[in-house]
Amino acid sequence: KVDMRSVGKNLFDINGNITEVLPSTDEGAETYYNTLVDNKLKINRYSELHTLMGQAIKVKPNTQYTISCTFDNSNSSIPGVLAIYDYNTNLHRITGIYSDLNDVSTRYSINFTTNDCTDILIGFTRYGKPQNAIENDYSLIYDIQLEEGTAESEYEPYFGTNKTIYLNSPLLKGD
Repeated sequence: KVDMRSVGKNLFDINGNITEVLPSTDEGAETYYNTLVDNKLKINRYSELHTLMGQAIKVKPNTQYTISCTFDNSNSSIPGVLAIYDYNTNLHRITGIYSDLNDVSTRYSINFTTNDCTDILIGFTRYGKPQNAIENDYSLIYDIQLEEGTAESEYEPYFGTNKTIYLNSPLLKGD
């Protein structure tokens, strides 16, 4: 028996496990978590002290990747942030995308190369302290795509499937 997972070109699953990675110490921030609304990540969290929500993803070491996303800051008084961290080395920051405050549907793309890491963290936050009540002050980020290579391609939703293959005989070394 062999269990396999097959995924499409987009390695980021918007419906996957997005959790708090660095806890909030900002007053009031702990009350508001990022939520998913119509396949858009609503980022209520903010960070003056690097509060971070994120999703860990398995990657190939020493490989080039492109991450792209769309920001909508029309309901935000501070910009949204997407950051890439090496999850194997105590969250060493690899790269990031800082949106402009006046973005309404602006697409961003950035290339990066993994080092020896086999897990990255894609983190989401907003940097600064909101001017408005936090429940009404948020950024949207959507059409997030992580793909192997240096060129951004047209957005495709994440697709993944699990398969179990039953073998008539055990695999031998070299199979």
